[in-house]
Amino acid sequence: MKEEFQPLTFSGKILKIETVNNNGNDKKVVTIAGGSSNVGFFDFFGKYQELLNGLKKGDEVLIKFRLNGKVSKLGVKHNNNVGKSIKLI
Repeated sequence: MKEEFQPLTFSGKILKIETVNNNGNDKKVVTIAGGSSNVGFFDFFGKYQELLNGLKKGDEVLIKFRLNGKVSKLGVKHNNNVGKSIKLI
């Protein structure tokens, strides 16, 4: 049975929203500056990209996300923060 996890949250100001093409699949990456010099990068895929419509640099937001860790073919470990919701605060 697959275990369900509660999403994690991160809040701060949007520094950048950019579209990235990775192997023919577009995603949007949102860079957020949180408190105490923390910076987070959050990937939005598919229909979740629409959640970013109307948001801009400087907006204060709260993101709910899940972790998606992977190991590359070269053995490098990556943690991807996959956005599930975003709202102005």
